[in-house]
Amino acid sequence: MPKRTSPKVLDPLELPFTQAEILEAASLIWPSGDAEKFVQTLAHHVPAYIRWRARKWAMWRQSGVRRRDGLGGIALPEEILAALTVISKSAAARVKKQKRALWKGLRSAFINSERHAAAKRLGLIPTKRQVLAQLRKAGLSTQYGVMIRVKGMPRVTRKMVASAEARLQVQVRKWEVLCRRIRVRTRVDGAA
Repeated sequence: MPKRTSPKVLDPLELPFTQAEILEAASLIWPSGDAEKFVQTLAHHVPAYIRWRARKWAMWRQSGVRRRDGLGGIALPEEILAALTVISKSAAARVKKQKRALWKGLRSAFINSERHAAAKRLGLIPTKRQVLAQLRKAGLSTQYGVMIRVKGMPRVTRKMVASAEARLQVQVRKWEVLCRRIRVRTRVDGAA
């Protein structure tokens, strides 16, 4: 059994698990030495990430942007998240909350991806070749980057939403399969 560490969560915003919980979950799927090394490395890097995130927030605040959400700069491997669902109902609830937020953002990203693809098909977004030709014609260089304004993106259609939902369901099913695999493995290992 892995030894217990600090009861304090690593990061209430983006990593709401204790070192002990992560160690217990990692020990279910990895050799104990690897699990301990992973948790030590993670615990070492989290404080620096939290400080970096605070600096980003402060910089944005100076620009008038009030943002206090996670930046996704630190995340656990999917296998560890799945193993966390096995160790306790509390940890499982926190994983579920994180996955719901992730899937909400993923759904939005998939819909935006569908809109972008539709805009390209409609010719609303110029190709790289077209942009470079226009820049050469204007005598401009791409040395410092280019920003392109799109006249208007297509509206979201039912077909786009259905496609995004289908892509999301693939991700949800992969997650469910992983969780089942971890549960089966821990039952087999626990019974031995």
